[in-house]
Amino acid sequence: MITEALNINIYNIIIICGSIQGLLFGFAVLFSERYKSSSNFYLAQVILFLSLNNLFYWFADTKLGFRYQYFYDLYIPWILLVLPYYYFFVSYYLGGKVSFQKKMVLKLPFIISLIIHIILSVDTFFLENSFDTPNAFTKIFYIGEEYVAALFTFWVIYEVFKLLRSYERQSSDFSLNVLRTKTGWLRKVLYLGILICSIWLVLVFYNHINSQNFFSNNGKYFLWGTTSVLIYWMGYLGIYHNGIFRQRKIIRDTIISEIKDTNTSLKPKLSSSKFEEIDNYIKNEKLFLDPNLSLASLEEELKLSEGYISQLINNFSGGNFSSYINNLRIEQSKRFLQNSEYEKYTIVSIALESGFNSKSAFYLAFKKATGISPTEYKKKSLS
Repeated sequence: MITEALNINIYNIIIICGSIQGLLFGFAVLFSERYKSSSNFYLAQVILFLSLNNLFYWFADTKLGFRYQYFYDLYIPWILLVLPYYYFFVSYYLGGKVSFQKKMVLKLPFIISLIIHIILSVDTFFLENSFDTPNAFTKIFYIGEEYVAALFTFWVIYEVFKLLRSYERQSSDFSLNVLRTKTGWLRKVLYLGILICSIWLVLVFYNHINSQNFFSNNGKYFLWGTTSVLIYWMGYLGIYHNGIFRQRKIIRDTIISEIKDTNTSLKPKLSSSKFEEIDNYIKNEKLFLDPNLSLASLEEELKLSEGYISQLINNFSGGNFSSYINNLRIEQSKRFLQNSEYEKYTIVSIALESGFNSKSAFYLAFKKATGISPTEYKKKSLS
């Protein structure tokens, strides 16, 4: 049987399934009008490079590639493009760009490695050297390539962290005119990437010390398995959060168009009319959409003391500051939940653009105020 001649097991079956689905997913995102964007363009290529890299090693692991004399001559170091293109994806996803010089620096290890591999392939073809009996230069190159690739990957991950840190510092202050995206999921992907790279580096070192080929180490399946998980996770999260960002942008534009210019004179005077004045200002200027809104920030905005604002809200809103602001956010969310134009928008998009920090916080506040969940409210309103 052919399965007896080949090295077929449950692990590489899972890997080939993940690689094929990764290729299909990558091409679907790359050529789909629905997902067309600068950031998705690079995300699709990250998934394709990961899938192609795993596919090559699958052929080697199953020994299917050994049936072809020049199988290893077809090797392309896709792995050296994965992190650079992830860097491009993150940069464009956060609204930035990458200079031509930066792109070339990040692609340089791939270009150098590819050229050397082509030279080695020509050498193999004409001088009939084989992968199993490499010359001294080839041995040094393959060992060095593994170490350089691992260290290069760590460096690019560090560069991505710098991008995130810079973006998060800039996005500390809320502004209706600047839509900031969530970055937590990007950090989680990087943490998984660091784990995979660490295991990769340990495997390379272990194999080097024990003079073993990479394919003889059982840890390879764990490494490939986590890489396959990374392909699925990165693809899903990238498309999901990109979709949320697009929806939020449309909702935000709608909100901005509704804001009225108001010139409210705010003088310290404890009265229901003064509360109405402040209440109208907060509503008209959509101050409650700031997820970090506090009495301290209102003090600065309204030029009134925290105690005075708190006293007005407690006396005339029927609740404390937190419940007052949450009620305004819930009323804002209801407008979108019951509007058929936003029927296909996610609850997360509406929650974030109503001033809530997370979906869970929104669900808790909404159910406490209305007695039903946002999903139930949406169904009842649209039915």
